[in-house]
Amino acid sequence: MERGELLTVRACLAALYLRGVDRPWQPVRRKWPRVVSVLCSAAPSLGLAPRVLRAAGLADEADVLAEPGVAEAGARYVESRLVLTAACPEYPCGWRAALGSFAPPALWSRGEIPAGPIVGVVGSRQPGWEARSFTESLARGLLQAGASIVSGGCHGVDRAAARAALEAGGAGRVLEVLPCGLDHALPREGIVQLSACSPGAPFSAGQAMERNALIYALGRRAIAVQPRRGAGGTWAGALDALRRRLAVVGVHPGLGGGGEAALVALGAHPFAVPEGEALASFLALDVPILQPGLFGASEVRERLAWPA
Repeated sequence: MERGELLTVRACLAALYLRGVDRPWQPVRRKWPRVVSVLCSAAPSLGLAPRVLRAAGLADEADVLAEPGVAEAGARYVESRLVLTAACPEYPCGWRAALGSFAPPALWSRGEIPAGPIVGVVGSRQPGWEARSFTESLARGLLQAGASIVSGGCHGVDRAAARAALEAGGAGRVLEVLPCGLDHALPREGIVQLSACSPGAPFSAGQAMERNALIYALGRRAIAVQPRRGAGGTWAGALDALRRRLAVVGVHPGLGGGGEAALVALGAHPFAVPEGEALASFLALDVPILQPGLFGASEVRERLAWPA
């Protein structure tokens, strides 16, 4: 597709699905792969996109885009470079592969997602000394292995990993997926920030759970540091990732969180040495294969069409 045609697809995704955009109503979000497929096949101009979608049976989406100013607003957001859509080349392949139609078709961003492998580092908000030391060594080891880091931006393990990576020269290779709108998070130098929430949305538990799934699926590999069995976001996020097969999940078995053994029993990988061959072996593990019929995977694995 030509650049202008790709901009039409991105503008339509932003106009239809970006949270915080003023639109008359919200179309069904999980139809976005069909929208992408139709627009990529027809390659219309922005003005003709409603007609093309209507002809393909996507009347609700066509009606939203036909409202005065909605499609144009989507184009402005895309051109501002504050928006990442599923039709952007830097959009994480892991989201498409692991989440499919449940992946965010458009979200807010500060900064550009780095190329190469990305590994999630998440954990306790009150890590002990050993857990903090492990996290800092892990962040440095991942950078040395050529990987970038994604976390949830919380205090404790998340911030320790980001700080250690930045101190090791990892500016631009640290990402945070936030459980709130970007208006509630100060820009942090050297850190790429992503949010699927409206810019003014405060923290909520539901948004935190959605954020956790995005972290695990982004690079399809993540390490949970000091999870507490049956309690807290670290435990819930790792458990959800294992059950939905979003990622290879690693845990250090000796940091005293209490949930490590249970997660290993559910399929997590013991991972105690944050560097060298042990880290290389973890990064080389095959990502989980989704099984049709489990946890909605039959719907997640629908065929998607993407621009070349």
